[in-house]
Amino acid sequence: VSAGNTGVDRDDVIDINISDRASGEGVRLKLDVVGHAILTNFVGTVHFRGGRIGGAIASHVAQAMRPGALVLESVFSSVPNMAARMFPLLPIRWFCRFSYDNESNVTNVQCPVMVAHSRSDETCPFEQGYRVYEAALEPKEFVEIEGGHNDGGLDSNPLYQVKLVDFIQEHL
Repeated sequence: VSAGNTGVDRDDVIDINISDRASGEGVRLKLDVVGHAILTNFVGTVHFRGGRIGGAIASHVAQAMRPGALVLESVFSSVPNMAARMFPLLPIRWFCRFSYDNESNVTNVQCPVMVAHSRSDETCPFEQGYRVYEAALEPKEFVEIEGGHNDGGLDSNPLYQVKLVDFIQEHL
């Protein structure tokens, strides 16, 4: 979990970025504490941005914390859906310890949501990311980005950088 500035040139905006290395209940609990501290002590707007597995943690925490915006990059709809896609002949859904259900989480998020996903993502299917976008409440935006699962994203997509800054500025 890191805090920084998404590219919006303002001192009253913090971006909490949940990396794809984040996983497990412990990370979610740490984000609960950090997010609560920031939201209660920071005078300004806080945005959650999560990619891959970090997106599931961000969407979960955003349900209760109501950030200024939620940005999800290259996310899956849920772990059981991903597992079933990877192992279609096994009853793998029964063995999933965590659901990390982005699709369900975004139906309870009360802030603007942006979902960015690439058709070239070889790990998380584009269709699952788009399902998360479709489930989100308005206002919402979908951005189709370029690149694979690990080489797409904010740093390698100048158009996405512009759209992200515009989205956050629009919802300040």
